[in-house]
Amino acid sequence: MSPSRGGVQMPQIQLIGGELDGWTTSVPSVNNRPDVYFAVPLQDEGQVKATKGAKCRAALRTKLATLAYSYIKTIRKDKVGWEYQYVRTPERDKASERQGEEAESE
Repeated sequence: MSPSRGGVQMPQIQLIGGELDGWTTSVPSVNNRPDVYFAVPLQDEGQVKATKGAKCRAALRTKLATLAYSYIKTIRKDKVGWEYQYVRTPERDKASERQGEEAESE
């Protein structure tokens, strides 16, 4: 069952394709569905998990989230509620700081 906030069930996001195929998370509200969801690459997840403090982790996750997934549809699932499905769209990726550093060194 998706988490709830104040008794209201929070929608779930599912990513389709790419290195995060099948990954799910919850979003705070039905009204907050982004057109593009940016995910953190697997290689950077350890760095996020090792960061102390929820605010610091959230800030780092926002900074490292470069993999673009575009919204395709909303479905209703038993025991989950609403699920927003996103498909991998690499052409919409954000440039990471790592990519910027590599470009500068060339």
